[in-house]
Amino acid sequence: MKEQEPLYTEWEAEEAIMHVLGRISFKRRARIIIELKQLRQDRLAKEKAHTSDSKPIVSTTRLSTRGQLVIPEKVRNHLGWKEGDKFMVMAESGRILIIKEVS
Repeated sequence: MKEQEPLYTEWEAEEAIMHVLGRISFKRRARIIIELKQLRQDRLAKEKAHTSDSKPIVSTTRLSTRGQLVIPEKVRNHLGWKEGDKFMVMAESGRILIIKEVS
């Protein structure tokens, strides 16, 4: 599936956000800017982790009687997942896709 081109460049999106943020209190604006920077750092870290030269992390797990799966520690550490993180889970064609939600 072809990846969609963004409607705006990252710079244009940032400018639009900053324009809107101008109408918000300083304290809230600062918190939003910090969160945006963290999201950018997380995205860059994910892109770096998923470069073609990185090797996949392979491990096994088992479904509990309560329907729970434990994600192996080395996989959680590699992805930077922590206790309390929220995820979206999708099932398709006999496979499960787990995507960390942006908080």
